[in-house]
Amino acid sequence: MRVGKNILILALLWLVSAGAAAAEDKPKWCDLQKLGWHFYCDPDAEEPAAQPPPAPAAQPAPKTARERVAAIREELEEARAEMVLNPRDPAAVARYIALQRQTLDRASDVSDTWRRVIWQSPELDYSLERPVGTMAKRTWLDQRRAAEDRTIRGLNERYGVFFFFASNCVYCHAFSPIMRNFADKYGVSVMAVSVDGGTLPEWPEAVRDTGQMARFGLSEKPVPAVVLYDTKANQLIEVGYGVLSQQDLEERIFVLTQVEIGHDY
Repeated sequence: MRVGKNILILALLWLVSAGAAAAEDKPKWCDLQKLGWHFYCDPDAEEPAAQPPPAPAAQPAPKTARERVAAIREELEEARAEMVLNPRDPAAVARYIALQRQTLDRASDVSDTWRRVIWQSPELDYSLERPVGTMAKRTWLDQRRAAEDRTIRGLNERYGVFFFFASNCVYCHAFSPIMRNFADKYGVSVMAVSVDGGTLPEWPEAVRDTGQMARFGLSEKPVPAVVLYDTKANQLIEVGYGVLSQQDLEERIFVLTQVEIGHDY
């Protein structure tokens, strides 16, 4: 009886171990054909395929400064149109006034910041080169006149001065005394050339045009005419045509011979 009980315990242990081994050796679903058509077992649960993470939503590109300004301008114009179409609507009028005020405030801010930047940035302050204040401008003009005087008095060293006129030209008669006073004041040698062979009271020594205007390329230009000939650069400098004041004549000669383009403006 005791032997039979021990055999029963051994058989039970064998079944448990066999069941565990069978669980570990459970066939894969794909191997069922090897076991025959009458063998049944549960298929392996398939793991779901990994899904890629969702793509982040595309963010709109930030608007440029020009686009934002255009939007402000469009909003203001729309409010203005709404006000014009509904002139008795206080809300429409108030909205336009508010938007216009915002625009004016921005302009005021820019203007105020602009002058502060100019004050603190001498390299950006053109008034240091061409003053606008009364005292500074007077000082600048005094220096400018002195420079003009030196330039014109030394004109004969490099430039030839030509004055073309016609004896029957009323504008030539009006300009002739100015040109004479200019020559006498600065000691400038002027070659007066008559295009019609006549003379003017201030220029009895004038010579007749024998092709000078044509050689200078001035045949189609009006008189009176004042031109300089740069003997160093071998080129013609047209100073002006018509009646000029003496101050204008002096300034033009100084600018055309001494000032680089863009420096004086």
